[in-house]
Amino acid sequence: LERAGDELAGRDAHGVADRHRDTATAKAEERGLVLSGEQRDAFDHVTGSAGLASVVGYAGSGKSAMLGVAREAWEGQGYT
Repeated sequence: LERAGDELAGRDAHGVADRHRDTATAKAEERGLVLSGEQRDAFDHVTGSAGLASVVGYAGSGKSAMLGVAREAWEGQGYT
């Protein structure tokens, strides 16, 4: 697991194009979900080019909601 993590951390080909990020956040806003500043920072972090990214936060801070929007962005990019 450690080796796989190191390998993923060294990759930089998993980024999501801005248009897919923008589409995902716009769709979320249409549903009434507007990411806070901290959620947006985390969203940008996990949809960035790094092969491995982590998000840490308290229960109820919106991590799952943000990751749902990130999932939409990844799917828009063609990652499944």
